[in-house]
Amino acid sequence: MSHPRTPVRHAVIAALSAVPGLDVRSGRSVLAAMPKGRDDVVAVANAAEQSGPAPRCGTRRRLLTLELVGLVRTRDGQDVDDDLDALTDKMEAALDADPTLGGLVVHLDLARTDFDAAPTDGAAAVAVQTWSMRIV
Repeated sequence: MSHPRTPVRHAVIAALSAVPGLDVRSGRSVLAAMPKGRDDVVAVANAAEQSGPAPRCGTRRRLLTLELVGLVRTRDGQDVDDDLDALTDKMEAALDADPTLGGLVVHLDLARTDFDAAPTDGAAAVAVQTWSMRIV
């Protein structure tokens, strides 16, 4: 039996993996070395989980936060902000298509997106999306 957040993370990975051109990974290991020849890589990782009392006796309300870390390789003459916008648009569309992840969560909510643009050609520019949800 897995922890309740495990199938949620796997459902997010599956939704993103359905997007053509995305290389989706679990965990933050993708940050260590961006695969050569890949332009768009997304890592899905647990960020935090809060628990609180639920209305029914004997249950626990789990509030999960996942981080989606998207990486794009910068190229001379290209606007890295445009590339990050295109990547985050793909990520949002994939998750907006099923905001309950097949009934695993009450609702996905994009809480924020942070950017770290790469200063040099060939480096990886980063967009980090923070998604919040309540596990059913």
